[in-house]
Amino acid sequence: MKEEQLNYFTPDLSLDVRRVGEQAPSGEYSRKLLGRLKSTFDASQLTFIGGTFDGKIAKSHHFMPHIPPFPLDSDARIEEVATFNAALPKITEALVSTKGKGLSEGNYVREIGGNDYNNLTTIAVDIASKGAYESETVIRVVFGATDRMPVRALSYMLPALTLMDGLQQDDIKPPQLQIIFANNISSTLNRMNYVRIAEESRRFTDVAQEYIQEFFPKLSGSTVFLEDTPLEKNSLLRDKLLQVTRSLKEMVSFETREALFNKGYNGNRRINAFYGAAHILVHDIDIPVLVPIVSEQASTVRARNIISIGGYQEQFFYALRHAVKPHLGKDYNKIKTLQYFTRHHVPPYYMARDGDIALDVVLSGQRDKYPEVGKAVQYDLDYLMEVSSRRGDLKAFFDKQRRGI
Repeated sequence: MKEEQLNYFTPDLSLDVRRVGEQAPSGEYSRKLLGRLKSTFDASQLTFIGGTFDGKIAKSHHFMPHIPPFPLDSDARIEEVATFNAALPKITEALVSTKGKGLSEGNYVREIGGNDYNNLTTIAVDIASKGAYESETVIRVVFGATDRMPVRALSYMLPALTLMDGLQQDDIKPPQLQIIFANNISSTLNRMNYVRIAEESRRFTDVAQEYIQEFFPKLSGSTVFLEDTPLEKNSLLRDKLLQVTRSLKEMVSFETREALFNKGYNGNRRINAFYGAAHILVHDIDIPVLVPIVSEQASTVRARNIISIGGYQEQFFYALRHAVKPHLGKDYNKIKTLQYFTRHHVPPYYMARDGDIALDVVLSGQRDKYPEVGKAVQYDLDYLMEVSSRRGDLKAFFDKQRRGI
C-alpha cells in the first residue's frame, strides 16, 4: 500500500512503519485491520443520498477519515484486543452491505444518507468495543398510521432483520430493533380514527412477532414494538412537536424551506412541517414518548446511536431533518445517527392505489379476492417471498396464522 494512499488515516497511527501483518502497539489500530476496513469500504455499492457526496458511490476515501481513536485502553488484555479486531471488520461489512448477506440480502438497500454517513465508523467501533446493548445502539423502522395494513408491510422489517441476522451469523449480538408506530401523531394530523388504526397496528404486531419467531427465531428477543404517546395537552410529545415545528418554520431559511416543502410527497405543506418535526423526534433524539404496544417483550433500549431504515419517501424527510437539526441545540445533535433507504417506493403501511393485498385478506384465506397489484407492490412482495423462502415456507406460515396455530 502506497504511502499517499494512507494520508486520510488518523496521523497518530504511524501506519508506514509496520508491515501489514504486524501487531500494532497498544492503543492503536493495526495496519492489517485498517487494510481490511479499507477493502470492505471499497466493496460497497451504496449510493449517497444528500450531503456533499450526493449521488456518488460510497467508498473507503469517504469513510476512513472518520474512524475514531482506538477505543481500548493501553493496558487492555490481549484477548480483548483480539476480540475487537475480529469483530470490527464483520460489523463494518454488515453496515456497508456487502457479500449478499445482511443489509444486502435481496438487494433492497442501495442507498445511505449522505448527511450523517460519517457516523458509521463510530457506531461500528462502539459495537465492536462495547457490544450493541452496552453502546446503546438501536435500529428503528417507523410505520405511519393506517386503517388497513398491506401484507407487504412485513417486508419493511426485513432489511433490519437481515442486518441483525448477518451479525448473528458472525457471533455478534445485534442491536435492538425498535419497530415504531406513529399512531397518535399520524391519526391526529390526518384526522383518522385512532381506535381503527390501533387495531390494525396490533394485528400486524401479532403477525410480525410470529413471523420473526418462524423465520428469524434468534432475533425474537431483540425486537420490540412501540407506539407514540397520546398528543394530549401539555404532554411531552405535543410540546416537543410544537417546539420543533416552530423552529422549522422560523429558523430554516426561506429558500431551504421552500425547496424541501416543494419536494413533499403529499403536497400538504402544513402537514409536511409537522411530519418533519415528528421525524426528528423519532430518529434524532431519545425522549420518553414511545411506549410498548404489547406487554410481553424485552425492555426498550435507550438510544445513543440510532440506525434508521426507511423507504423512498423518507428521503424528503431525511433532508428536512438535517436542515432543521443545526437550529435545535445540542440535545438534538448528540445522538449518532445513520440512515439507510430501501427500494420501498410506496410506503408499505399504506394500501397502494394501483392494487395491493391487505393483511386481513391474506389471513382470511380469500385468495379469490387478491387483486392485481402494481409494479412497486410486486417488488415488495417478491422481496418478502425471496427472503422468507431461504428460511422457511411463507405460505405454510400464513396457513398456520389463519388456523390460529
